[in-house]
Amino acid sequence: MTKLTSWIFYRTFRSISNINIPVDTGDFRLIDRCVADQLLVCREQNRFIRGLISWTGYKQAFVSYDRNERFAGQTKYNLIKRALLAMDAFLGFSTVPLRIVLIFGILVCLFSIIMLGIIIIQKLFFAMPIKGYALLASAIFFLSGVQLFVMGLIGEYVGRVYSQTQNRPLYIISEKSKAFFEGNEHINKTNE
Repeated sequence: MTKLTSWIFYRTFRSISNINIPVDTGDFRLIDRCVADQLLVCREQNRFIRGLISWTGYKQAFVSYDRNERFAGQTKYNLIKRALLAMDAFLGFSTVPLRIVLIFGILVCLFSIIMLGIIIIQKLFFAMPIKGYALLASAIFFLSGVQLFVMGLIGEYVGRVYSQTQNRPLYIISEKSKAFFEGNEHINKTNE
């Protein structure tokens, strides 16, 4: 069960986030000092380390190895804890769930308008007796769609505010060129 949920998680995460995370990896890794420095800049509380390391954009390589069976005891990382970790990862690196609510709200509104149009056409052109519940159902669908749409819009704003509060840097400079700084000494002097 653990392997299946991990397989699903990695592929879903890669499809809904902007992070190109290596699939089927663990948290055991060696990182350069520059990657560690960038991780220290990220001040968020719920950290998904695999995602943050990939977010830094530095090159990654993997070493394949055969892992032995667990030496002692059982893992304390049950399905609920794994689901919470997945939720932290999705919410920390993607606004796609918010956009799904927004799009679903639009679709429900469109469906209700089409349903209302069909009811009106049947009543006007075919003189079909329309029960009151048909209009009521289309009105309920429309209002539900509007509510979902508004929730999705509010979610978009909340997602943007959340991205700002993560306080991740916009850019990461992997190396500085000495030639640039030597040729622009007047810039260095004015910055001091």
